[in-house]
Amino acid sequence: MQGFLLFSVFIGIGINMLCQKYPRFSTTIKIGCICVLLLQVGLTYPEVIPLTTENTYLESYAESELQSLPSNSIYIAFGDYHQNSMLYLHQSCHKRSDVTILYLPYASYLWFNQTQLPLYPQIQWPGTVYHPYGSILHGEGGNAFNLTEFINANIQQHRLFITAWMDQKEKLPEQYSLWPVGLFYEV
Repeated sequence: MQGFLLFSVFIGIGINMLCQKYPRFSTTIKIGCICVLLLQVGLTYPEVIPLTTENTYLESYAESELQSLPSNSIYIAFGDYHQNSMLYLHQSCHKRSDVTILYLPYASYLWFNQTQLPLYPQIQWPGTVYHPYGSILHGEGGNAFNLTEFINANIQQHRLFITAWMDQKEKLPEQYSLWPVGLFYEV
């Protein structure tokens, strides 16, 4: 889609230049461009719709992952397709409201801390800002936490699950290990 946006900008610049150079034909140029656009949509629409409506790979992935999580668990996502596909089913389709899905890297942004932390009352937050180096920033006047501190704060109340891919800066505490469960791990 981004390529088509850039392409559209250049088409718009070209049409504008043509209309300025040939003002007598500006209406004809605009109508011609609209006809070409409608022709393009008419030719590709029948091919695009089956590709998008019959493609349920991410939905099937998210459904299988959500179903394998036990109730009252926290799923920590580190990746777009992990988070977005599961959050779609969780929030839009109202499936598995007993599971908490958290994209932890968002907790490093101030907008998340100010608006989203209260939406997770079941989670114990060991600080207000997520950072891979965590409490090392406490001496700098910050209130940061890392994955280890997050796990320590929540492991007694919840079963914790993490996506198969994690930030390479994150180090799991030595007292914990990851147990593979499908395409994610249980702490």
